[in-house]
Amino acid sequence: MTMNPEQQRALKDVLDGKNVFITGGAGVGKSYLVNEITEVMRNIGVTAMTGCAALLINGVTLHSYLAIGLAKDPPLKLAQSVRKYKPVYDRILTTETLLIDEVSMMSDELFEKVSP
Repeated sequence: MTMNPEQQRALKDVLDGKNVFITGGAGVGKSYLVNEITEVMRNIGVTAMTGCAALLINGVTLHSYLAIGLAKDPPLKLAQSVRKYKPVYDRILTTETLLIDEVSMMSDELFEKVSP
């Protein structure tokens, strides 16, 4: 399978450091594009909002990747907690790109908590 022009443009935008929102109906090649992105990117966190979605993209849940549990605590407390886990903290610091599948399922509250 080869990428169509829209997929090629999205990949170029990702490589250029731009934020990209990938959307479309079933069978249009979203997962294919995600796999292409993860193959060419270094220091990428591949995450999803659900465990099932994470399995499909060879990733982990966002909560697991960030080691934030249910993320019920305020942002400062979450950050302090993450800093205690050096491997997780180091991974986060070296992540250049964070891919979040099914991001539309993320609450605005969680988005605010995990945004830098």
